[in-house]
Amino acid sequence: MKRVILSALAASSLFFAQLAGATTLIDMYGDNDGFGIGVTENSSFEWSSVVASGDEGFTDQWISQEVNFYLPTYTHSWDISKLSGPVTFAYLEIFTGGQGWLDQYYGLTKIIINGQDYGYLTDGDSTEFYVSADEKGNYARLDVVNLLSLGDFSSGLLTVSIETALLGDGWVLDYSKLTISDDPAPVPEPATMMLFGSGLVGLMGFGRSKKAHKGGGKI
Repeated sequence: MKRVILSALAASSLFFAQLAGATTLIDMYGDNDGFGIGVTENSSFEWSSVVASGDEGFTDQWISQEVNFYLPTYTHSWDISKLSGPVTFAYLEIFTGGQGWLDQYYGLTKIIINGQDYGYLTDGDSTEFYVSADEKGNYARLDVVNLLSLGDFSSGLLTVSIETALLGDGWVLDYSKLTISDDPAPVPEPATMMLFGSGLVGLMGFGRSKKAHKGGGKI
């Protein structure tokens, strides 16, 4: 029984050592404050309530390529030397609102990463003709982009551009968050940790009950 418990403890030590050795790098552009007015994911908001508050770059600003005359572009950077192994997962969170005006005619807003198309942002504009009057407006959307297909992360630089399908489409960026990690296994959730701990306690309890049973005939 001792060998079983010792083996379980050794496995748990190795498990925690692997987690402790993993490194996760995070780089933020902007801040998570709901466009400066506390808007949450999938909530509606008035475009006129978004006012530039001095946040990083063009975040928390209502912009339009037709008015601003530029393709909104920003960068993420990281120090690859801080990773102890190869990149096992990398993703980009982009929290935006308002994009996609008249998407049924012109299409959705494009994400361009390091010069390559990386899909589209979720429609954040509900002014289409088929939407009821009480549902029309601008909505906050959170998109998550898997970046593992980039392959090479040695440059330490990621350039992101947001291209609306329609020049007159107004929208706002709250934040963009880059996460890169060399973690070989997902971090266990608290419930999993609790079950793992209770399993060890159960093994030790089983050992005690077995001993008690052997000595049960003595008075």
